[in-house]
Amino acid sequence: MGNEVGTAERRKRKVQFSDNAIVTLEVTDQFAARCRFGTVEEANSAAARFLGVTKLEGLLGRSLLDFIADDYRPVIQELLDLHVVELDPIPLMIHTPDGKSREAEIKIHPARELGDGSSIVTLRDLAAQTRAAMQARRMDALFRSLVDNAMHMICRCHGERVVYINSAGRALIGLPPDEGEASWPIWTFFDEPYRSLFHEDLSALLDETGIVPVRFRRIDGSAIDVQVRITRLPDEDNDIEFMLEARDITGQNKAVSALRAMNDTLERRVVERTSELNIQKGFLERLLTAMPNPVWWKGLDGRYLGFNNAFATLLNADPDTWIGRSVEDVAPGDHVALSKTRDEQALNGPPIAYEMELQAKDGKRQFLVNKTAWLNERKQPAGLIGVMIDISRQKDLENELRRLATTDALTGTFNRRHFMEQAAEMVAVARRHHRAASVMMLDIDHFKRINDTFGHPVGDLAIKALANTCMGALRGSDILGRLGGEEFAICLPETDLTGCRILAERMREAVAAICVEADGHQVRFTASIGIAGLEEPDHSVDIVLARADQALYRAKNGGRNRVVADRDA
Repeated sequence: MGNEVGTAERRKRKVQFSDNAIVTLEVTDQFAARCRFGTVEEANSAAARFLGVTKLEGLLGRSLLDFIADDYRPVIQELLDLHVVELDPIPLMIHTPDGKSREAEIKIHPARELGDGSSIVTLRDLAAQTRAAMQARRMDALFRSLVDNAMHMICRCHGERVVYINSAGRALIGLPPDEGEASWPIWTFFDEPYRSLFHEDLSALLDETGIVPVRFRRIDGSAIDVQVRITRLPDEDNDIEFMLEARDITGQNKAVSALRAMNDTLERRVVERTSELNIQKGFLERLLTAMPNPVWWKGLDGRYLGFNNAFATLLNADPDTWIGRSVEDVAPGDHVALSKTRDEQALNGPPIAYEMELQAKDGKRQFLVNKTAWLNERKQPAGLIGVMIDISRQKDLENELRRLATTDALTGTFNRRHFMEQAAEMVAVARRHHRAASVMMLDIDHFKRINDTFGHPVGDLAIKALANTCMGALRGSDILGRLGGEEFAICLPETDLTGCRILAERMREAVAAICVEADGHQVRFTASIGIAGLEEPDHSVDIVLARADQALYRAKNGGRNRVVADRDA
């Protein structure tokens, strides 16, 4: 009954087979075969290629089950015997005659019009699909890590609801880091009047383009100034999906606001009481002198009208030399174009902020430069005010964080992830230019005995001593990384297996000479080393490291404290 239903359904879809079915199926580049009670009687050329059979005759007359993994055979047998009809493809594992396994999906179409027990079988290779899915998962995990560790707030919204917020975002709005996944209306992040506006009309938020200054209301009720950027996200269901990025600019806004307030006060007083001009000028000078941040002001022609002591100290600026001159006269050429462009933007638009590097008296330093126009009595731009905030320490901390992300905390060598990245690049360069390269795998002998006898702190000292010994023997171009525990790996560019063996022996002897002091005891240890050279078939560093790891295993089994190459007998 099931067979008749399946056949009827297939015919309803206008799928019928004739005696020349396989000839018709030759147009496809996928496996296609006609089977009778599970035996292959006809097959297209793609079937032979799929199974790795050199000639089609090697496939005909054989049971299709011969090529199917044991776990799937009972189900496929039922389908081939036409006891069960399954219209959807079934995933399974195929074993080819050369011993390889391939993921695939199978469809079995009953074809009684071709003979009793006949069916048309098609197979589709899933290997590429599986690799693509794995790569997508890896990229998704990498992207998630980058977003989670971003310095500024990043959140994803579905409709008006926040469905994800990173750690920096939680800190920005005052959420505890251990609170559950976010699910708040996005408008609750904003202070008035933005809160009411976006609550009533979400499209008003989505219509914002570029970087927009707004105010946020934190969980504790305090308000902060932020810059936000809205990015619409694609969504297959036509729902509203968007990403919101936010950066805290409260500090720099306070500085700019203070200068603006001072400027407004000064202009009003000049108009109202000219006699107070000197008093206001003195106040301005004292305020600027007291400010720790460098401040300068220019006229509309771009010439410096003045600057405070912090600016003069920073750039060793002499008023007699700088006042009345433009940036072209006093700054290096690579700084002039950027400065003039930003001046033009600030004069013709809202205040701007950008980062730049300056050569100060004590070396190069990074600054956040805020520029805004100051206005005359007609509320027209009369010049520019610039405030510079030294962010060198912040940038140094960012660089240090990047360094910590690539190094092992105990030894200072590359950590596993960064080592594998550098090693992969080395192998790629060596293969591209047909250059020699080799690798080592090192492991401290009887390391567990050291930990058990003297304690883990002594074990850590042994690991650090091994790392220092290795670093002392390597060139600047060599790559050393700690893979985990007491295991290290080294990549040697421009070094064949012979040179690698010489270096490995020298390092083995140096390790054997290490003595670690522990509570009055002298702890000595040895290391076993496996080595392998890059060969033509090695298309990735994983292959070379695997051979070196096998050699290390043999060195351990061979008595330890020795160097073994993967090609040694």
